[in-house]
Amino acid sequence: MFSDNFRRGESEKSRFSGVKASRLVSSLSDVAWKAFQSVNKRLPEGEAVRPNWAPGPLLKSYERTSPPLGFPRETDSLCPRCVKEVRESVISGATPLEDLMHTHPGEIKAQIFEEDGQVF
Repeated sequence: MFSDNFRRGESEKSRFSGVKASRLVSSLSDVAWKAFQSVNKRLPEGEAVRPNWAPGPLLKSYERTSPPLGFPRETDSLCPRCVKEVRESVISGATPLEDLMHTHPGEIKAQIFEEDGQVF
């Protein structure tokens, strides 16, 4: 373990007992994890959690997708000047707050690419 490296002035006997205890704890936690997983696989899958703020139930870990990695790729970025303008218009009352839910003001598509070892 990481903390085993910081022990100073201990006899070899006590040092080895700490290593053995660390291995014992690690082995016990591994057995407990495998037992929990085997029970979890046998239980029927429950209904997905649906928070009040979410439009639908949250996805299970195996249902989620990850973004494509590598270069070039596209991402959504925010224009700093546009965000300030939108914020001011919402605060002043010129733009209703609901517009932020249906449109994406200040959002721009950006492309990430690599050139000469630098990412832009």
